[in-house]
Amino acid sequence: MTPRLLHLDASARPGSYSRQMSQAFVDSFTEMRPDTAILRCDLNASPPPFVDEGFLQHAFLPRDQQDSPALAASNGYTRDFLDADVVVVGMPMYNWGVPAIVKAWIDQIVRAGLTFSMSAEGIEGLAQPDKQVFSLVSRNGGFLPGEPYAPVNFQDAHFAGIMGFMGIRQTRLEALQDTFDPGTVDQNLARALANVRKLAQEAATRLG
Repeated sequence: MTPRLLHLDASARPGSYSRQMSQAFVDSFTEMRPDTAILRCDLNASPPPFVDEGFLQHAFLPRDQQDSPALAASNGYTRDFLDADVVVVGMPMYNWGVPAIVKAWIDQIVRAGLTFSMSAEGIEGLAQPDKQVFSLVSRNGGFLPGEPYAPVNFQDAHFAGIMGFMGIRQTRLEALQDTFDPGTVDQNLARALANVRKLAQEAATRLG
């Protein structure tokens, strides 16, 4: 089986730390699985649309009534997400949360009848539970559990919670912190890249 890897980036900076991390993941993964089909999605270069009236008018209709241009972008993003065996998202932290373009992408793929269902029994995620999702984050320091700014880290739990809502069992995180400290950033980046490469190798091995 040819592995399918969805590679997303969200940083507004070319060559940013999060972009270096996501590319290191892809490079290490494809070294082990050169047959991988990679779908590249630069959210900053082509931002997803925001949810609008047309989206809301059609997204909750029965599936056979959802053939509308208002859902075209959402259908594409959702299909790419569901088809991928591995999803890698490189993103900075902006104002304690995910970048707006990542939130816009999330809003396009959280779709009733596609990535979750609602019934009298409750809500069920419809994504493949063993899909491997990786959040590769760059930010300033102090945001990990037990650290001073952990209470205002609205990025990690938000992203992992949305993935869990859609049925993903686990979202793996690698966070490069202290990016504003010129005295430690190079050492921290080297460590983060090494961790990312290890995650990629483990992900490739799990696919068999």
